[in-house]
Amino acid sequence: MVNSFIERLMSYNYPALIVLISSLAIVFVVSKFVKSLPKRVTIYLLLIFFVYCFKASQLIISPPRFRSPYSPEDFGMEYRDINFLTEDGIDIRGWYIKGTEKRTIILCHPYGMDKGDCLPQARFLNRAGYNILLFDFRGHGNSEGKYSSLGYYEIKDLLAGVSFLKEKGENRIGAMGFSMGGTVALLGASLTPDINAVVSEGAYLSFHSAVYSFAKCYYHAPKYPFLPPAIWTAGISLRFKPKELNLKHHLHKISPRPILIIHSREDREMPVSEGMEIFNTAGEPKYLWIVSDAEHLECYLKEGKRYEEKVLDFFATSLRTISSSTIP
Repeated sequence: MVNSFIERLMSYNYPALIVLISSLAIVFVVSKFVKSLPKRVTIYLLLIFFVYCFKASQLIISPPRFRSPYSPEDFGMEYRDINFLTEDGIDIRGWYIKGTEKRTIILCHPYGMDKGDCLPQARFLNRAGYNILLFDFRGHGNSEGKYSSLGYYEIKDLLAGVSFLKEKGENRIGAMGFSMGGTVALLGASLTPDINAVVSEGAYLSFHSAVYSFAKCYYHAPKYPFLPPAIWTAGISLRFKPKELNLKHHLHKISPRPILIIHSREDREMPVSEGMEIFNTAGEPKYLWIVSDAEHLECYLKEGKRYEEKVLDFFATSLRTISSSTIP
C-alpha cells in the first residue's frame, strides 16, 4: 500500500505536487496557529480560490492526448513515418507524403487533436501534386512533451518541421493550420521567410482570447474572477508570459507573403470577430473568406469542393509566384 501511494505521488507533475504539498502545509499551519475563526475562513477561501485557479490552468495546458485511429493509407496515400527534434530537444513525430510537385504544404492540427485530424485536407492537396508534412505538436499525439502552450512553444515544432523540409532541398513551402494550428502557422511565417504562404482556419488572436472563448463555450465560465489568475498560473507552470502570444505583434512581418483567413460566421468556439481582427491586422496581400452555417473548423465539411478550389487556387498562385529566394 505504501509503495502504491509513493508511485502515485511520483507520477504527479511537479507543479501539481508543489501545490498539493503547499496546500497541506498551509492547512496545517492555519489549524495550529490561527485561532480567529474569521481569519481561518478567509485563508481557507483564498486557498480554495488558488487551488481552483491552478486546476483551471492545468485544464488549459494539459489537453487529453488524442491519437487518431487513421493513417494516410486509409485516405489512399502512401507515406513514411518521420521525426525531428526541436531546438529545445522535443522529439516531434509525423508523416511525410510524397507528391508530384516540388511544392510542400505543412498541415498544423488543432489543440487537443493530432495530425490525423488533417488527413481530409492532406488528401485533396496531395491529389493536386503537393508534398505533405503532417506532425503532432508537443504534448499531442505521438510527440514528446506533457503540456500545450496554445502556440507559444509550438512555434518551435513548426520551425523544426520547416528545417526538416529545407534539409530535403524543398524551398517552396506553404502552411495550413486549424484553430491553434492556424495561429501557429501565422506566427511561424512571421518568424521565418521560408514559409511562403499561409492558410489559417478558425485561428485565435492571442492566448488570452483563446482561453476566454473556449471557457465561455464549454464551461459557460465568466472572464472574472477566475480566468486571469488561471492564465497567469499557466504561464508560471510553463515559464512564459501568456501576453507574449499575440498575433497583433507579429502579423505585419508576414507581408509581402500572402495569407488566406478562413472563419465560420457561426463559430461558437472561436468567434468570427477573431478572424476579422486577424485579417484587419495583417498586411497585404491578404484574403478573407467567411463561411456561413458552419461550426468551428467545419468549413470544409460545409463547402466541400468550393473549399478545395479556394485553397488550391490560393496555394497554386502563391507558391508559383513567391519563393524564399525572392523574399527580402
